[in-house]
Amino acid sequence: MVFRTGPLQVSTETAKMAQSLLYPDSPVAMKLDDGCSQLFTVQGRIVSLSAIRQVQTKDGAVPIRDLRICTTEGTEIPICLWREEALGDFAINASISISHLRLSKSPSFGTKASSTQFTETKEISIGPKTTTITINGIATGQEVVFSTCTGGELKASQEILAALAPAEGLEIFDVLPLTVTVVVKGDSIIEVVN
Repeated sequence: MVFRTGPLQVSTETAKMAQSLLYPDSPVAMKLDDGCSQLFTVQGRIVSLSAIRQVQTKDGAVPIRDLRICTTEGTEIPICLWREEALGDFAINASISISHLRLSKSPSFGTKASSTQFTETKEISIGPKTTTITINGIATGQEVVFSTCTGGELKASQEILAALAPAEGLEIFDVLPLTVTVVVKGDSIIEVVN
């Protein structure tokens, strides 16, 4: 039987509560765990980003994009975004949250997180964090840009560059690659710890 009724008035709070029950938030993961059997969220800074490529499936061509996220704990998580999520506007060093990912294993690409039909991507604000980076290149000019071994770039001031200067008689370029502990906020180094 089908019952018909007049229009129902549902408050915004009730609608949000119903949506959270039907589509609950996924827990934040700081590393890929082989035992993870549920959907999870990854939050952090994009350190590498591939171009969009097309893969043929039984449904036709599907866009795919790979990226790596560095979490607030310094762990890098590889992620493969499929379909609409792959078409998003992403940039290196952007802080993002990608929800409702699942663990995927393959002999050809290893273990990585993959998007699902419930995946949502949004930019977030992450406060300063202390991390260890390996600098393998430096570009100087109005601002200093450090290239890291993970393929990311971090901006810094001339004062930060001076704080990294090696012993007298050496140029900083002579000691590359250089591993240092720094405080990073967004895409900028704001302090050298050691």
